Amino acid sequence: MNSYVLKHKAQGEDPFAGVMPVEITHFHPNGTPGYTPVVRAWASWTDDALHIRMRAYETDIRATRTRTNQSVWNDSCMEFFLNAAPEAGEKYINIEINALGTMLLGYGDDETCVYQDIDAADFDIHPCLELTNPKGYWQLTYTVPFSQLKRWFPGFQAQSGAKLRANFYKCGDETGVPHFGSWNQVDPTKPGRFHCHATFGELVLG
Repeated sequence: MNSYVLKHKAQGEDPFAGVMPVEITHFHPNGTPGYTPVVRAWASWTDDALHIRMRAYETDIRATRTRTNQSVWNDSCMEFFLNAAPEAGEKYINIEINALGTMLLGYGDDETCVYQDIDAADFDIHPCLELTNPKGYWQLTYTVPFSQLKRWFPGFQAQSGAKLRANFYKCGDETGVPHFGSWNQVDPTKPGRFHCHATFGELVLG
């Protein structure tokens, strides 16, 4: 299990300055053979939120879903699954966002995911496309407010040393090169691919 220590940042400070990324290096065998785009994720925390940045180096981007909770996983999509209170059980939220910044948020477990009634504006999503050179990429930057997390994890306490369970993913089911990548390796025998709490890594609030 991979572990990632999140730096604590002061309010108003650049949340990603000096933060080292993790990389998505495990690609599911059901994807396009040989297609393993470079994908990185950065995370930090302030007293009121998690701060997430993800970047995918791919130039053939599909982005068609424009409404909250549509099937964005079929587009070029980056995802963050999080259990903020693992001591209370194995339920988690799955945040899935395409290259347009369209967001899906579900809550549940490996067997059941219920889409949540959310206002995506609360997550301050900023998509960015930089495709002007052969090493082009697209990027997402957003926050996960602790006020929102407590809707699903009322026992969560934002304090140094807190241990969360999570995984970062990259997918694109209906792109020209379908692919399914993860930070922590998923079970290749599981049909749900990413929905497997047992394969989540560990995030530690530093």
